[in-house]
Amino acid sequence: MTDPTTLATAALVVAFASMLQQATGFGFALAATPLLALTVDAHAAVVLALMIGFLGTAWQAVDGRRACVWPVARRMLLGASVGMVAGVVLFRLADARTLQLLIGVAGLAAVAVLARGINLQHAGRRLDYGSGLLSGALTTSVGTNGPPLVFTLTARHFPPAAFRATLTTIFTLLDLISIAVFTVVGAITPDILVVLGWTLPSVVIGGALGVRLRPHLPPERFRKVTLALLTATALAALIPALLGRAGAA
Repeated sequence: MTDPTTLATAALVVAFASMLQQATGFGFALAATPLLALTVDAHAAVVLALMIGFLGTAWQAVDGRRACVWPVARRMLLGASVGMVAGVVLFRLADARTLQLLIGVAGLAAVAVLARGINLQHAGRRLDYGSGLLSGALTTSVGTNGPPLVFTLTARHFPPAAFRATLTTIFTLLDLISIAVFTVVGAITPDILVVLGWTLPSVVIGGALGVRLRPHLPPERFRKVTLALLTATALAALIPALLGRAGAA
């Protein structure tokens, strides 16, 4: 997993995913996890995406902390704390091919949900708890915790600044808890730490490009491009898994 080709590929994946995250407020795990799963073992891809994604989301959460809508964030985090337990069990029991299939399916489901313009602006608090619960389970199983949260905040028509700040605050806390859990269960290996260190510059470079893209891309056009790219990354994980070729060990 630490050969030069793998490290270089991982660095490119992380740069792309970091750019997407900083430009839109979400998308790191959705983009990084399926592509990393083609390069390394699917279990390692989940852990790597969480660890690397934590750095980018923490940066963004601190930068936009004043715009975070804390009542919604707290409800989502409470729901997520319950869902994460189920996610860890699935992560531990699923083999690499099954996990890669789940990653691909989760990515396609996310695109389908994000593509729908549903208005739930006046929905009750249960929506926040429910989306948090599902997000927590996804966080510690397939590493793609964004779809339920993005769906809820989009459907509630949060303004862009509040959307990014609330989302990245939740991501940061969920990723931090997940990293602690994966440390306890022994999922963070020396090879994963090597890849993590190698890709750190890509987080900065990709993130800086994403920040520069924000004011130059019309929101609707960028949304369409984002959905197309996320579809491609999900299919990139799903098709090899369906053909019986999981990511490298």
